[in-house]
Order: sequence, then structure tokens, then C-alpha cells
Amino acid sequence: MLLRILATVALGLMSAAWLPAQTERGVEVYGLTGGFSEWIKRGYIKPEFGAGILLPFTKNWAVLTDFTIGVQRVNELKGVFHRTYEREFYERNPQVMNNDVTKRRYITLRPSAIRLWRYNRFRFYAGIGWGAEIERGHFRFQGIRVKRDEEGNRVHSRGPNVDPSELADAEFDLIRDEQFTEHSQWLRHFPLIGRFGITADIKPRWVLRAGYSCLMLYLDEPLSGAVEIGVGYRF
Repeated sequence: MLLRILATVALGLMSAAWLPAQTERGVEVYGLTGGFSEWIKRGYIKPEFGAGILLPFTKNWAVLTDFTIGVQRVNELKGVFHRTYEREFYERNPQVMNNDVTKRRYITLRPSAIRLWRYNRFRFYAGIGWGAEIERGHFRFQGIRVKRDEEGNRVHSRGPNVDPSELADAEFDLIRDEQFTEHSQWLRHFPLIGRFGITADIKPRWVLRAGYSCLMLYLDEPLSGAVEIGVGYRF
């Protein structure tokens, strides 16, 4: 799916180069799709959809605002890189199905002031702004805990020659709750946004747009990123 979108963008940009130059300016409204990751290096990529609007206030300056909604559904264990009860339990018991699921819904508003550089049918842009994001997380999991005997002592099966005081918690016998635990949470983020991209006139009033937004001062990670691809109409 992503490769098809990128191929469509590439074809649109190439076709724009053959069209006559156009200097008309106006308000542009976009339909957007793309992907967003909280971790640039190893984060989950979540799809997002939305709309954007470009409001020029001088020849080379404009306000670009995007509104997007994204839903991310993941099994959290796949993103855990350190030892935890959950990781230890499922590695010891590969035949047991891990049905823990985290579902997050993101609603983002990304306004920014941008500078435009015009080259015939193409315009490059770069800018900065201050955005807002609302995140709703819903977690459903079966808890993992250390097995204990009737006296409350931690149980391990490493043999009689192992001193329990030398074992870490995750090295003791682990058991899983039979019932699921569920809870939800709401988070609000107000990140600083740096963005850049390109737009191309593919028809007299139709515009193709591709860009990238870097969300700085983010709650979980100092840098997060969103790729934005859209088709717009100029009024």
C-alpha cells in the first residue's frame, strides 16, 4: 500500500514538470494520508488520515494547518527490548498465545507558518509551528507475576543448589492471570513542529503535496515524525 502511494506521488511530480508554469495563488484544501511514528528509529508506524488547508498571506509566506486521525493497534510485547515478566514468560512458554493488545487513537492538529520557494509548477516549503495532539489509549492484557507458595515466598525451579537471593524477579517461576485486565487513559501533547515538503501543480487547480513533520519536545520521545501525502484543490 505504501509503495503504491509513493509511486503515485512520484508519477504526479514527474507529470507536473511537463505542464506550463502557473503563478496563481490561492487557498488550498488537501485530503491527506500518511504514517506517523513516536520513535523515529524503531517505533511503530501507524497510518493516519485527515485534511489540511494552506492560507497564503503574502507571495512567499502561508499558514499550513493539518488535522489528522490515526489508530494504532499493537501487541506491546513486540516492542519491548528489555527483560520483563511478560517477555520472560512468553519466551519460556512459546506454546502459550499472547493476546495482550494496546489500541491508541490519535487526533492531531499541526498548524505552522511556512516559507514557500516557487519554481514553475513546483513549490518547496519549510516552516515551524506549535501543535496539539490528543491520545486515547486502551489496554487489554493478562498480568504476569511471580509464583508464590502458601507462605508468600517466591517459587523457583532452578534446583536446590540455587540461592533464591541471587535470582532476579524474572528468573523465578512466573504465572499468568486467567482474566484480562483492561484500562484506558487520555494524554495531551503540545509539541513544537518543524516541517518541510514539496507541492506540484498536476492540473490547473489540482495540487499534489508530499511532506514531513518532525514533532519536537514530545512527551515520550524528543523527536517523532509524520510523513504526509495528499491531493489538494486551489480555490
